[in-house]
Amino acid sequence: MAELYTALARVYETARLHQDSERLRQRLFDKIQFDGWLGRHILDLGCGIGEGAIWFATNGFRVTAIDQSALMLEQAQKKAAAAHAIVDWRHGDFRQMDMGDSYDLVLAMNTLNELRRAGDLENVLHGVNRALSTGKMLLFDLITIQGLAEQWGNSQRVIHDDEDILVLVRSSFSYETLINTQTYTIFYRDEAGWHREDETHLLRGFPLQTVGPLLQRTGFRVLNVLNPALELFDPNDDRSGRAIFMAVKERSI
Repeated sequence: MAELYTALARVYETARLHQDSERLRQRLFDKIQFDGWLGRHILDLGCGIGEGAIWFATNGFRVTAIDQSALMLEQAQKKAAAAHAIVDWRHGDFRQMDMGDSYDLVLAMNTLNELRRAGDLENVLHGVNRALSTGKMLLFDLITIQGLAEQWGNSQRVIHDDEDILVLVRSSFSYETLINTQTYTIFYRDEAGWHREDETHLLRGFPLQTVGPLLQRTGFRVLNVLNPALELFDPNDDRSGRAIFMAVKERSI
């Protein structure tokens, strides 16, 4: 993945682009605690501006957070300092880097669709297997192919508009490549006046029927596949366009 979130990093928090993901992350964490998860050591993949990592750190967890965007991590570090939160921030491509080990929970929310190939997803799962302690949990979500095709599809929308920032996104989906191309146009105003920046993101859809076997092949057992309402995901009624995988590491590979 080339470095992204350069133009978007400038407006990410102000435009509240992380809001839905953070709400889902909190509800998922409440669920796994209710279901009996125990642990203190957490790895957050694709941590962005660090809202989740900082929340975990200020609530007594030991947190490592990885992101490929240096600008997003810079914001995260400033927010952590203001909150007096201790987080091990790491900059890099988590497909290829040593993530550490002995984690009790690995989170990868709103990030794995940015992988381009099924082989990249398998590489990440291999790395997570090495990082997790046996019997501990992996949580991640994927925008489904139907979600990328129908909910994002071929469209143009305004995702934020106030007196200082306007964010537009144009989306197009290819059934041939299973890739949704999202082009963001950001207008923002500072002391020097109005500025425009553009940034393109590619989101790859992965057939969900291949993800379960891939998890099994990389040493995991699937506990549940949920929708954002935390109900069992129904592939025949995919109105949310997102699937959340809960898996436990059964064996090292």
